[in-house]
Amino acid sequence: MRYLTSLAAACLVLAACATPAAGPRVANNPCEDPAYRALKAQPVDSLSEREFQQVQQGDAACAQVTALLAGSANAAPRPQGRLDTDAWTQATANEPGSEIHIRNNADVPIIVTQVTLTSCIGVLDLCGSHHPRTRIQPGDARRVLRVRYHGGQANSSFRYTYRVEPVDPGRN
Repeated sequence: MRYLTSLAAACLVLAACATPAAGPRVANNPCEDPAYRALKAQPVDSLSEREFQQVQQGDAACAQVTALLAGSANAAPRPQGRLDTDAWTQATANEPGSEIHIRNNADVPIIVTQVTLTSCIGVLDLCGSHHPRTRIQPGDARRVLRVRYHGGQANSSFRYTYRVEPVDPGRN
C-alpha cells in the first residue's frame, strides 16, 4: 500500500518537479526508495513472502513512474499563457467574396489548424472545415482562407470559427 501511495504522490508531483534544463524529476521516486533497493539487492530465495510482495509492488510502481518520465521527456514543451488572436473578414478586390484574416497577439508563433465555415448562404466554397496550416509570427496577421460568393455580395453570407495552436519549438 505504501508503494501505491508513493506512486500516486509521484504522479501528482511529476509536472511540478519538471525542469526544462535537467528534465523531469520525481519526489519520492519508488525506484530510488532505499527499502525497495535493499530488498531488490537480496537474492529472491532469501526474501520472506511479505518482502517478495513488496519487491513486486515496487517493481510495478517503478515501471509506471519510468514510463511516465519517458513519456514526459518525449513530449514537446508547451508555451505557457493564452494564445491571444483576433480575426476579421475583408472583401476581395478581384471577385465577389471575402478573405478571413487572423492576427497573432500572443508572444509565440502559432499555426491556424482549422477554419470552419457555417451558415453559408450563396457561397461557392464548401461549408465545413478547412485546414490551412498557416503559420503566423507574433504580432503578424495573415490571410488564412478566401471565401468566394455566387454572383453579388448582397445576398451572400457565412459565419466562421477557427482553431490555433502554438508552433512546436522543435519545428522550423
